[in-house]
Amino acid sequence: MDRNEPLAREVRVLRDIYGGKVILVDEEGKEKEQAYHILREIELEGRHYCVLQPEESGEEDAYIFRVGDDHKIEHVEDEEEWERAAEAVDELLYFDEN
Repeated sequence: MDRNEPLAREVRVLRDIYGGKVILVDEEGKEKEQAYHILREIELEGRHYCVLQPEESGEEDAYIFRVGDDHKIEHVEDEEEWERAAEAVDELLYFDEN
């Protein structure tokens, strides 16, 4: 593999559908809706991930989610999968800077 190329590639599926932000609620609809900015979307190993940042919390934190079938945004439960996705996002940020 050429290390001059990132492991993942940037995609724009959610941003093309929803624009720059999405509204999330939990599966049971118990927690209030919260808007998130879509910071980045990647495809890694055939899976789609997104990096979201809460709109109103004033936080600088961002969260990685898997994008499943029908563009459903899901938590990444598997720690190894999350680590691979986080590494791929960091790597794309590095390639963007250089």
